[in-house]
Amino acid sequence: MKLAELRRRYSAKQRSLKVWKYLADHPEIDMKQKLPKDIGELVWKDTGSCPLCTLFHDHAHYCPDCPLSSENVTCFTTGEPYALWEASKLLRYSYPEKAKEERVITALLVYYQIKEWKWWR
Repeated sequence: MKLAELRRRYSAKQRSLKVWKYLADHPEIDMKQKLPKDIGELVWKDTGSCPLCTLFHDHAHYCPDCPLSSENVTCFTTGEPYALWEASKLLRYSYPEKAKEERVITALLVYYQIKEWKWWR
């Protein structure tokens, strides 16, 4: 793997960790457009849902090198932490406290999936 690719992967990991930690600490935020400027600037320019999508997305929602995906499973697959975080938005009107709790838990799950990622492989 070339040095430029390693740098892109490292940067995507670091930016993702900062954003997901912030989302876990601030469950009232349910989309990147609502992030404060200092955190939002880490991801607003990304073309995908997150820095990892921008790095790995192959336009088929299958990103084999992404730490949030695995064989035949993507971050959008029902039951995966990112998909659960997205789904928790639907609870915000009916069960706002439950939605916040779900966003804290699922944001931390995403955070730890990314943290465990061996980005240099």
